[in-house]
Amino acid sequence: MANIARLTILLITIVGCVGCDQVTKAVGRSQLDYSKTVSFLHDTVRLQHVENRGAFLSMGDALPTQLRTTLFTFGG
Repeated sequence: MANIARLTILLITIVGCVGCDQVTKAVGRSQLDYSKTVSFLHDTVRLQHVENRGAFLSMGDALPTQLRTTLFTFGG
């Protein structure tokens, strides 16, 4: 029973993290322009729309789009 509870908590945590990540990305895409930086608290917090088309540390950024999509979808 303890293993089922641990697995359930782990899955809820993973789904929550991925869900929050995707929601904040969608809000950023819809609300932020590429050319503007939004500043809060006298430039303590800045929001700017940038995209990383590769993976961690932009690995794969130089690959053609179709190859990158296939590799990251099925290769990982």
